[in-house]
Amino acid sequence: MRAPDEFESESIKKLKQGEPVIANFVSDEIRLVGGIRAGKSCLECHLFRETLSGKESGKDTIIKQPLKEDELIGAFSYRLKRAAKEAKVEENH
Repeated sequence: MRAPDEFESESIKKLKQGEPVIANFVSDEIRLVGGIRAGKSCLECHLFRETLSGKESGKDTIIKQPLKEDELIGAFSYRLKRAAKEAKVEENH
């Protein structure tokens, strides 16, 4: 797993606030980040969210917190590039 880039990090903050999808359109590229949220069926097996803590003490501690329906549990990121313009084909009549 790789660390998120700046756009993805900022998008994740917005997803946590409830935005469903974040899009950024730049010249020949479209960037999309969307949230994956816990549904009712997820909660049947996944009751807790585990996070790593201990940066202050230098020791890793796993903290379990109840997982809630519609809570952000992941994200997907897409980078779509426009194809190069194709040459026009002349039709012969």
